[in-house]
Amino acid sequence: MRPSCPSCGTALPLPARPSCPRCELALTGPWAAELWRVDEQIRHLARYRVELLAALHSAPSEPRAVPAADASRAPREVSRLGARNVLLALGGALLGVAALAFTAISWGSLGMGARALILLTLTAVALGAARPLTRRGLTATAETLAVVGLLLVVLQCYAARAGNVLGLGAVDGPWYAAGAATAVTAGWACYARYAPLRLPAPLAVLAGQTPPLFTLVALDVPGAGAAVTLLLLSLANLAVREVLSGPERGAATLLGLLTGLLGTLAAFAVEPRVALLACAAATALGWALRLDAKIAAVTGLAGAAALAFALPDAWSAASPAIAAVLVSAAALTLPNAGGRLSPVAVPVAAGTLPAFAVAAVQASLDVSAVLAGPFVHGAPGGFLVATPVVLSLLAAGAWTPYRPATPPLVALAALTAAPSWTTGLALAASLGLWAALDRSPRVPVAAAATVPPVALWTFAAAPDAGAETLVLAAHLLLGAVVAAAVPRLRNPAVAFAVLSLGGLTAALSLPWLTPHQAAFALLAAAAAGTAVALWARSTLGEAVAWLFVPVALAMTHDRPGPLALAFALTGLLGLGVATRPGRRRVGWAGVAALGAAWWTFLPTIGVTAVEAYAAPVSAVLLGLGLRRAAPSSSWQRHGPALAATLVPSLVAAWPGHGPRPLLLALAALAVTLAGVRLRLQAPLLLGGATVLLVAGNAVAPLVTEFLTRVPGWVPVAALGLFTLVVGATYEQRLRDLRRLRTTFTALR
Repeated sequence: MRPSCPSCGTALPLPARPSCPRCELALTGPWAAELWRVDEQIRHLARYRVELLAALHSAPSEPRAVPAADASRAPREVSRLGARNVLLALGGALLGVAALAFTAISWGSLGMGARALILLTLTAVALGAARPLTRRGLTATAETLAVVGLLLVVLQCYAARAGNVLGLGAVDGPWYAAGAATAVTAGWACYARYAPLRLPAPLAVLAGQTPPLFTLVALDVPGAGAAVTLLLLSLANLAVREVLSGPERGAATLLGLLTGLLGTLAAFAVEPRVALLACAAATALGWALRLDAKIAAVTGLAGAAALAFALPDAWSAASPAIAAVLVSAAALTLPNAGGRLSPVAVPVAAGTLPAFAVAAVQASLDVSAVLAGPFVHGAPGGFLVATPVVLSLLAAGAWTPYRPATPPLVALAALTAAPSWTTGLALAASLGLWAALDRSPRVPVAAAATVPPVALWTFAAAPDAGAETLVLAAHLLLGAVVAAAVPRLRNPAVAFAVLSLGGLTAALSLPWLTPHQAAFALLAAAAAGTAVALWARSTLGEAVAWLFVPVALAMTHDRPGPLALAFALTGLLGLGVATRPGRRRVGWAGVAALGAAWWTFLPTIGVTAVEAYAAPVSAVLLGLGLRRAAPSSSWQRHGPALAATLVPSLVAAWPGHGPRPLLLALAALAVTLAGVRLRLQAPLLLGGATVLLVAGNAVAPLVTEFLTRVPGWVPVAALGLFTLVVGATYEQRLRDLRRLRTTFTALR
């Protein structure tokens, strides 16, 4: 079939001519080739549309039926824009790492002219590419290059002083940093107005925060000056925010709130606190009036703190409470224009609540001294007289309106009245009995929740190992009894019993066994606790039992053989749990633990080429993953296969010797590109993370040992430039696809 003219439809003669014989349309050149390609895609889409219509007409009762070629297609887990952004971010990060390595490592091996020429050329190319790339529709690539250009400008400032250009090496460091930051901010603000991009403007706002901070360091301003400067910078951001729009307005808002918060925190730490906190309250009130009334809570906190420090005897419990009351009363008496309550009054009053919390903490210091005695001194603190009476009265008063608060208050009263481990043991048993016998809705839950802290205090107050063992055994018995007697508390009671079982196992085994031997006793306790929790259907108990596993692994970390065995037992435990209904996901943890056992065992027998053992495993896992159903996630189909080779290879290549890191980086980059092509998360993220880790490790000083005379930044820059080019190409294809969709829509 002879081709026809794209414009008039005339059949073209063979051999082909450079133009149409009827309408004289040019048929050669790059634009004509692009037109032929677009026409071919339109014809393909038109045929595909006819197939879809035929499928829908032939099966009216199944409107979701599609051709078999699309039904078997794997789901797309990454959008086209997401894949483009990952490629561009990865390329920009690699170029940034290469620039840092070039400036910090290879700078001294070049002459002054070569240094300036390289950095200036790269900066001009990166910053000057904004308009050409934007005109071609490659806006995201232009944004990435602009960020790289800003990094190069900063590196030039550092290199100019490091190379003593024009005597800059003699300038004081902080003053040079302040001047350079001012120049960079001014230049970047001009560039943000010139470049047709969105990202340079917010970066200009961010750069504008640095000159005042560097000036603070240069002037050696004390803490009070730093707090005032931060608050003034916050107000300056508020003023700038009012005249900006777009992303830079959001950047000014975020940076203004951040500097205001830092200034408020600094005001708490320096003198004079009263004046500084008053300034912080005024700053927060200004932001609240212009942005959001919720920010007025900072006004209440800063105002109450300032007034508390201004009152006599500022460290007493009364001053914060009085200040909170006065500030809240002043805020609540401020009406707005309509005579109603001011919108900032309630947030200001809510902001004074921390002052009440400070007063409560000050009043409870004597109780804290008693409770902290076993943990600080190994024995309970001294006896108190008034505190138990006060707590008992509070418990009696709370019984009617706030009954769940009674068990913890009673516990505090008992422990402060007779602070000993026997009191704690009897109190834990009493609370368990209370939880079993009380039939009210929430009091048993409160009593059961009070048992764990009381049990911890009792264990810490035990005077010797025998008493500790007795306490743990009693707690194990208490948890078992409550779990059997109170069905609604079975879940937390089983968890408490399992935790006591682990502690009892450690207490019995550690005096007689070495830590790496006692670890297996702890693993046995984890297995027993898991079995009991599964039998009792206690999810909390299962979680507590699994907490013993990392502790046991940590106890064997310095012995590879026992560590491999501990990993293997952990994997078997995970696979055993995975056989239960609803626990199949635990099998992944079991498989990972078995894999860790295998990789931990291989070095003990002298294996160094881990890929020889990892590649067959990955091939088998990849084959199994490809047989899974198409709707399954790529993390299930491809993640285990990729991780089985990438992770051990990354660990083996981390020292940076030999060609292994470079080969691993190339393989990981191939995996990343495959993930971009197929738009799958697992290969995209795993491959990209591996490339970044290998590249970051490659720019270390050891990189020269296997790259001979090639500087360490060269391969990283090459990888970054290649990834950036691929991202730009991908963005161009997205632009062509959008144009094609527009054309096809117009034809319809």
